[in-house]
Amino acid sequence: MIPAMFRRAAPLVFLALLSCQDYRFNPVGRCLIQPGQVSLPLSGISTADILFVVDDSGSMAPIQASLASNFQSFIQNLATYQATRVGAGQTALDFYIAVTTSGVLVNRGVSATCTSGSCNISTPTFPPAYSYACSSPGTACADIITRYYSNFSSCVQGVAVNPGDPFPAGSFVSLGANPKVLAFTKGLDWPNWQTDATIQGLMGQFGQNIQVGDCGANQEMHLQAGRLAVEKALAGQQSLPAGTTWPHPDSKLVVVWVGNEDDCSTRRADQGGLVWNQGTVGGDSCENQAQLDPSVSLQYPVTDYSTFFIGLGRPLGVAFIRPGDTGCNCVGSCSANGYGNATRFKALASAFRSQGAQVLEASVCGNFGTTLTQLADLVKVPEGLTLPTQPAADVVTQLRLVGSDGKTAYVCSAPSTTGDWWFIDCSTGNPLAAGVTSACIKLQQNGPCVPSPGQTLVAEYLGRVPSGGCLVGAAGADSQECATALGGSASEWTCDGTTGLQGTCLCKTGP
Repeated sequence: MIPAMFRRAAPLVFLALLSCQDYRFNPVGRCLIQPGQVSLPLSGISTADILFVVDDSGSMAPIQASLASNFQSFIQNLATYQATRVGAGQTALDFYIAVTTSGVLVNRGVSATCTSGSCNISTPTFPPAYSYACSSPGTACADIITRYYSNFSSCVQGVAVNPGDPFPAGSFVSLGANPKVLAFTKGLDWPNWQTDATIQGLMGQFGQNIQVGDCGANQEMHLQAGRLAVEKALAGQQSLPAGTTWPHPDSKLVVVWVGNEDDCSTRRADQGGLVWNQGTVGGDSCENQAQLDPSVSLQYPVTDYSTFFIGLGRPLGVAFIRPGDTGCNCVGSCSANGYGNATRFKALASAFRSQGAQVLEASVCGNFGTTLTQLADLVKVPEGLTLPTQPAADVVTQLRLVGSDGKTAYVCSAPSTTGDWWFIDCSTGNPLAAGVTSACIKLQQNGPCVPSPGQTLVAEYLGRVPSGGCLVGAAGADSQECATALGGSASEWTCDGTTGLQGTCLCKTGP
């Protein structure tokens, strides 16, 4: 029996399906209640904008040098990909690389405390003395440093800066006259990348730009620097030459964080930010705060950054080349030597995964040839999409390519790991068993279902009812779930699907 509130809804749904060209589904049951169909466009992407946010604090120089010397692994992967795309009649990629550092500011702890509503910094790193208002008597004060202050005779200078120069705070950096945005365009001789002078020249410039040195801020604000870099770029504040664009319209954004300490993104001390005290290696105030609670502290919440980057509305790939879980600074052997274990990096990686972004995590002590090969995979054309809800079944899910004229150019095959596309676990990326659905879809690399520029990939499906599904075989509770969500009594519903998994509510047709 169909509850009265849905008796009119069901015929309208089926009429909508019948009127939709190329929309052919086998029925899941005789009475599937679903308020309509969903179409998701995924525009063909042929451009990627890549940002490296590189830690420039002490001991990072060897890691930067390893990035530079292994960059050919990144290029080799993409050169092969370019040739494959062209061979399949698809457009090659343009990708553009910019670099910034983790240096934003340092709230350097001093001996003074908040007294009579003021923090008096009598011996600042950069004179003259100054003060700022504070509200909590007895709390630590900080010298707020926004410029390079290290003794450059005892550190690796890298990209040319001088003591007293401002920290980049998200501004793009480059060595000498090198471009701040390196343009690896589709028109280059990718089949002969190893001998092409332009590609080799760009690779050399990347190797120089990425070696930002280790004279920078030892309060590493990795995440904030990445956000500031993109905000400045979108506002036209990156001081780029005329004709240089970053990011490009409708491009894929790839952000790569590289550091051997966890993130410590926080406000200025005079705005309530965390005061940095070095303490022991891996035991500084930033690391201690992250260990207490990575989301509620004097640091910016990790969710601020996932919300910002996802909110840009672009295909997104992110990489965290970070300390290992035991901590490591990569000086000598990789051992547990007290360096931060990337609590905030890992929390942000998890947040990005849950929202459908492509995520890579790797150790700063790992094989950079392997890491850069994997990183190149993030740059490629999006090979999947995330649906807003989970389809009720694979037989009521269809993908098709639509041309700029609005006509169907190609109907993708049924989901299968040997076909055009398949469902994957949204957390791990692993393919799901036949007949099992999720909100995440993977496309065959360079397959006929991957859109070219001007085409749109459309996903059409019937979603679970209710949106969260019902637990199949839950000893009667499944039918009550349906009744609670959709009305009527439990005797009027059944939960259809695989026992023990989330299914969809169907009108019960028998006793």
